[in-house]
Amino acid sequence: MERLKLFEGRMDLDTRCNYRCTYCTYNPSGHIQPGPINTALLDTIFPFLNRYCWHTYLSCASEPLLHPEFNTVFQKVRTHLTDTDITLVTNGFHLDEPKAEAIIDSPLTDLIISIDSVDSNTYHRTTGTQNALPRVMENIKKICRIKDRQKYP
Repeated sequence: MERLKLFEGRMDLDTRCNYRCTYCTYNPSGHIQPGPINTALLDTIFPFLNRYCWHTYLSCASEPLLHPEFNTVFQKVRTHLTDTDITLVTNGFHLDEPKAEAIIDSPLTDLIISIDSVDSNTYHRTTGTQNALPRVMENIKKICRIKDRQKYP
């Protein structure tokens, strides 16, 4: 009997963030240890999400690119999340070439790079960063160049 996928899954690959956005409501309580999810748990969690969720967010209000084993996480995404739409939301600051390639080689449906403003001063005030916007913009160009080297789709 075929099961209907009735759920949308949301999880944080890493509960830390390198930004301090003024509008962010995410602030782990004292009983949650901030940090990356144990990659061994993903072999249990991802098949469950794949089976029951029509859509899965791999980040909600933190920075998934901080996960120290990001490429391993995305190997598990390729293995287990084969039948669900997948969204990754990032601020793009740590989007280096290996992470960009891992994302492109995955079944990811949507990559959202959150840009709060293209004005450097507003971006700085909103995100609590200094000089981050030029790096994020270069990282966006980088992932587009890497994607363009591959044949569509």
